[in-house]
Amino acid sequence: MAKEKNQLRWGERIAFIGGEVYGGGAVPILSGIYFTFLTLVIKISPAVAGTIVLASKLWDAITDPLMGVVSDNTRSKYGRRRPYLFLGSILVVFAMMLLFAPGFMSPERINDPLDPLKITFALTTYLFYNTVSTIFNVPYVSLTSEFSTNVNERSLVNAIRIVVAMISGGICFMFPTMVVDSLIDEKITLNQFYWITTIVFGLYFAIPMLCVALFTKERVPYNKEEKVKFSFKQFIQPLKVKSFAMLMVMYVFSFACMDLVASNLISFVKFAIGGVNATLVYVALMATGGCAMPILQIIMSKGVSKNSIFKFGIPFYILGVTGMAFYPSGWNPNFVYIFAAIAGIGFGCVQMIPWLIFPDLVDVGELKLKKPNAGSFSGIMTFMRKVASGLGVFIIGIGLEAAHFDADQTVQSDEAILALRLVMFLPVVSFLVIALIASFAMKMTKRMHANVKELLDIQREQGNLDNLTKEQEEKYREIEKKLF
Repeated sequence: MAKEKNQLRWGERIAFIGGEVYGGGAVPILSGIYFTFLTLVIKISPAVAGTIVLASKLWDAITDPLMGVVSDNTRSKYGRRRPYLFLGSILVVFAMMLLFAPGFMSPERINDPLDPLKITFALTTYLFYNTVSTIFNVPYVSLTSEFSTNVNERSLVNAIRIVVAMISGGICFMFPTMVVDSLIDEKITLNQFYWITTIVFGLYFAIPMLCVALFTKERVPYNKEEKVKFSFKQFIQPLKVKSFAMLMVMYVFSFACMDLVASNLISFVKFAIGGVNATLVYVALMATGGCAMPILQIIMSKGVSKNSIFKFGIPFYILGVTGMAFYPSGWNPNFVYIFAAIAGIGFGCVQMIPWLIFPDLVDVGELKLKKPNAGSFSGIMTFMRKVASGLGVFIIGIGLEAAHFDADQTVQSDEAILALRLVMFLPVVSFLVIALIASFAMKMTKRMHANVKELLDIQREQGNLDNLTKEQEEKYREIEKKLF
């Protein structure tokens, strides 16, 4: 690839990719470890714990689109996104410290699953954490379509970024899980648990986040005079782009599956199967997905569409999850890891593709809406991601509550064990089928995006599309029919 004037330096590529240390790592901590902390450590009722997570998404419905509009409207010498990336990198350590602070409440409050002060404090600190996440993630996601105008470079960097996200996700599930297990087994004190989870992982997130703020910048041109007002209409405007709306369906339902698996995995392995290491199951899933990504990138470079890769992964995901969900207790645990690896192939496909398609559809949105508003697109993208996470945890909480799951018992009832298996299977398979259906309605191809870029370059240069050739007019009509 020829070196272009606006191409990223390697240092900037590395700094930008490093932002996914937080983007990928925060998800397993919040969807898996934090739910376990709420139910098994501070002993909040599973249904209430799931409700806390889901209720926070109502707050995200305000903060995510608001952050998108705020960053779109920001005009500073550092650009529109970087001031918020810097602020998020500073606040994340404090947010982590507050997140696990309820563990220091009195034993009386800890042992009361419905204590109002404990529940209120947990909800408040979780809302603050989500706000900090929004401050960083919305501008960061905006940059995924703005750090380069070179499509090939953008795709390559975003693909590597997703691999880093998966590696960080594995780290942030494996080590915190070990720490939580050690706390539950009384091998470490609550004080030791607190400082490990807050300071160690707070800094693990903060340092790469700070590097993104210091060393990356946006390159897609924008009107420095024009600003937009925050409104519900502005929030939902990206969903008026048909292809982007279909991508959101693919994204929400496929990503919710990972939250369902991660949130349920520790309790599922411990009570439903036995003799299986939850950390190794997660690592098998993540490692297979991570190894699949470079292969998928090579396949796409040969002309296979991104959407085809997404469709290819769904059956593997369903097969692997089904095998894990109904694996008999006491059987050879090695086969559980094999099923996890099979699920990992599908996971790698559905994890990577929505993020690779996202910048392409931001281009489609700019072409249709006549303005570059990546902040609005990223605002709804991050909001949908949090909805997926909240939905997954809420389903688990309600399911376990209905089956009378008891965190104080080392052996669960047959009813509770069946609930653990069904929660691992039914919503995951249902969500994957919905995502698969949406992928058939999402018509973006490599050829179509090349046409979008051609017309978008004309629109950026001339300010309109009034003087198109006949061939270009035909391309626009096809885009309008299939993508708008």
